[in-house]
Amino acid sequence: MVTAHGEILVASAGQHADLFWALRGGGGGTFGVVSAMTFRTHPMPETLSNMAGTIRAASDDDYRRLLGALLRFFPDLDEQRWGEQIRFGPDNALRLRMQTAGVPGDQARAVWRPFLAWAGRQPGLDVTEAAVVTIPFAVLWDDTWWAQARPEMICRDERPGQPAGNYWWAANQFEVSWFLEAYQSRWIPRSLFDESPDTLAGALFAGSRHWGAELHVNKGLWGAPPEVIRRERATSVHPAASEAAALLISASFREHAGPAGREPGRAAGAARARRVGQAMDPVRAITPGSGSYVNETDYFEPDWAASFWGPNYPRLLETKRAWDPAGLLRVHHGVGSEPAVG
Repeated sequence: MVTAHGEILVASAGQHADLFWALRGGGGGTFGVVSAMTFRTHPMPETLSNMAGTIRAASDDDYRRLLGALLRFFPDLDEQRWGEQIRFGPDNALRLRMQTAGVPGDQARAVWRPFLAWAGRQPGLDVTEAAVVTIPFAVLWDDTWWAQARPEMICRDERPGQPAGNYWWAANQFEVSWFLEAYQSRWIPRSLFDESPDTLAGALFAGSRHWGAELHVNKGLWGAPPEVIRRERATSVHPAASEAAALLISASFREHAGPAGREPGRAAGAARARRVGQAMDPVRAITPGSGSYVNETDYFEPDWAASFWGPNYPRLLETKRAWDPAGLLRVHHGVGSEPAVG
């Protein structure tokens, strides 16, 4: 990396350990310009199982009951290493888009069977298109395989001169040239799922009356092997991440905003941003001391230093001042971006 003084150095556990700790979680562009990184790799699993389905509730009471049942079932998913997303919102629909790696297909299907069977027996619930599909993990990023097996799953980059292999998931098409009006996140501790699932269900239901939200299960670290937790706690990431079973995200956006005739509307955007805040407020109220993921967060996050880094912030600020005392490298709500005093 290149420091604010123009020095080129290597940061690792054995060299400039303070920078190494700060760089892993302390926010991009704050401590120096990173020009190269070495990553830890892992053996590729054999399989990837995808669970996709939607459960619709006929009434608000049915929906709240559905959320409670899901959250009581959630620890089974967490312990079986299922990740990805669970979406809910004002339309009283629960959308499941979950994945697990390295698990045989019959075992993956067995995990979901009790919950889906329960939902299928409820008179106020309608289960549609709920299925677990297992594929070889090796084809996950193989565009030629997807083009043959499930062409509707990908979108190709058809601009002139682009490499033939450029593609993205069709489910992410809405992110192309989007304009974010609001984006908020909150770490949800595993203890709420274990000890107070109905309290959490009530907060999620109350928020869903205002706007949609998603539980990003793979972003919570709870349940990882002890050696992984020890390694992650040796970084500057907010400690709440290691106790979290999921990251809750709520956002509002305009697709393809920007060209003439599609400029973002200030008044409408502000109204939707308020609704995103109202969707997150009930969850904030029951998660005191938790935080927000710095890479997916609110531009206007209140008490951002505590929210992004918690008890790690004083050490991060000390490291910042040691390596960039003049504050040359600054990012919005980054370490050391507080207004100068005096």
